[in-house]
Amino acid sequence: MNKNLLSYLLLFIAFVSSYGQTDTSISRYIYLGGSMLSYKGDLSSSYAKFTSGVQLGIKFNKKRRLNGSFQIGIGKVVGQNYNYQIPENATGTPSSYFESSIFSFSYDLIFNLIRKENINVYVSQGVGIMRFNTKDEFGSKLIDKLNTRSRNETYNSVTLILPTTLGFIYHFPRNIHLGLGLSWLRPNTDYVDNISKLSISSTKDNILALRMSIYIPFNHFPVQLKHHPKQPIKNERTIIISE
Repeated sequence: MNKNLLSYLLLFIAFVSSYGQTDTSISRYIYLGGSMLSYKGDLSSSYAKFTSGVQLGIKFNKKRRLNGSFQIGIGKVVGQNYNYQIPENATGTPSSYFESSIFSFSYDLIFNLIRKENINVYVSQGVGIMRFNTKDEFGSKLIDKLNTRSRNETYNSVTLILPTTLGFIYHFPRNIHLGLGLSWLRPNTDYVDNISKLSISSTKDNILALRMSIYIPFNHFPVQLKHHPKQPIKNERTIIISE
């Protein structure tokens, strides 16, 4: 399947390469959109269940190849596995269901693979923080339930994230753009599902985000005004001849 995806991507890049050049007359875009989020970890071995989220950000557009963006993301992920097997001699019983609300803020460095008049294809690597609040099926915070983890096992609900994104942006008239992106948030924690030491896997939790956004121009580059030297004011005298 990965080979097919790569083939489709190469065909797509070859197709859009026929478009003309784009300009960078707009220095910043503000964007807003919705996302579909999915978790993979101890309670889900694949990105199986998707939930909704939103994102808001500002994207810089001054350079042709390398630009940056700031982004805020809000959403929720869920996971369950009622047949989850815990290690032998475990001192706690993990919850077999969880839902976690997440709030993230990141800065992303964007590299434009293809940048044309109507479309651009990009990859980005970011760094940021994410706060998550994990609850069980009854709405109780799992971070406070010590019996769901090993003895003396605690964690912080704020973590570093290193989001990686592959996406493209289509340019409509009047500088309104539509973007699609596929992101892996890559949180630096194994506690999104409240399971770590009682895990039977060494892989950390991850979150996949499929995002769609509308980009609107925020401002333009300042226009350079031509300098016109001031013309000297002539003193015109009126001579009145009286008879």
